Amino acid sequence: MPGAQWSNRLLAILFGIVILLPLATRIIPGIEPRSAVRENRKPVARPVLRKEAIKAFPAAYEAFFNDEFGYRDYLIHLNNLVRYELFNVSGVPRVLAGREGWLFYTGGTRAAGMPIENHRGDLAPFPVYPFRQIAQRIEETRDALAARGIDYLLVIAPDKWSIYPEYLPETYQTGGAETCVEQLVSYLKSCSTVQVLDLRHALLANKDQAWPVYLKGDTHWSDLGAFHAAATILDTLRHRFPAIQPLLAADYEFTTVEATGTGLAAMLGLQDHLRENTFRITPRRPTGVVLSADRPKKLLPLSARQDNPDLPRAIMLRDSFGTALAPFVATGFEHLEFIWTAKAKRTGLRKALHDVKPDLVIEMRVERFMMHTSKYYKMHTDDFVGYYAP
Repeated sequence: MPGAQWSNRLLAILFGIVILLPLATRIIPGIEPRSAVRENRKPVARPVLRKEAIKAFPAAYEAFFNDEFGYRDYLIHLNNLVRYELFNVSGVPRVLAGREGWLFYTGGTRAAGMPIENHRGDLAPFPVYPFRQIAQRIEETRDALAARGIDYLLVIAPDKWSIYPEYLPETYQTGGAETCVEQLVSYLKSCSTVQVLDLRHALLANKDQAWPVYLKGDTHWSDLGAFHAAATILDTLRHRFPAIQPLLAADYEFTTVEATGTGLAAMLGLQDHLRENTFRITPRRPTGVVLSADRPKKLLPLSARQDNPDLPRAIMLRDSFGTALAPFVATGFEHLEFIWTAKAKRTGLRKALHDVKPDLVIEMRVERFMMHTSKYYKMHTDDFVGYYAP
């Protein structure tokens, strides 16, 4: 029995080490290597013990500790890896594991149509009034701009679900019913005079190339998708601004590279495990466009200029989908100012209107946010204080 006793002692020692190791990282900073898990949220802040909130302190500190205990990220990574490899299941609620390495983002709100129910056709038809509200908000902005001689274009960037539904799990396949955005677009085209460009058709037409138009491990389109989106936007605008030249694939070099920064894979901590290739698209000769960003890591502001006064000047209200789009769509403008939509809502368009003197404002919205009436920019009288039309 001595052998069994020693094995029991060794097992007890190992168990104690495993139990104490997470606590050791709180005492000896730096012994825990950095992890690749990226949860796309702010960690819980360490609570401060205050007399007036002493009853809430234990629960607050427990939430902090649960977010900070040693090797937490590595345990999450291991859990996600095992679940994905053995069962093709995501360990993160907002990430859906699809077929052949495809990941889909499931975050959303019920007001806008939850992505899963929406794309499966399980939602009841939307009533007309939210469509009417959205159309009214857009028309108010369009009319306010038109009064100053400025055109307006609404652009819809589709969700990955809408372009590659065949890679969804079998139980998530669509039922053929119209999504809420398809219903909205139909309403706008039949009951409104707003010019709306739905990029689904262009991306569906170009989806079967060497590499996909969306990244398998991310929610965003690839450079290839951004290229075709930009080409479609410029083609749509050429009838109004004939100096805009078409965006031609022959003028660009398409190089196969490994994709980086795939956000959904990073949320699982599996970006090094779920690798994929994509196109890097670069002009064969200089386009003359100069892109600048004061704070590129914060995504704002971003500006593009070129020395060609025959081209129009424009402002684009955009979100993260506009990042890959910028160098391609900017070729059609003398000055194109990109404004993060949330920043536009906080500060208005006053500065951009005064600086750019635009001929056009483009509002680009991602499909999953199309039904959020409050997210559409609403022009204010103050936006035009001191403004002089181009």
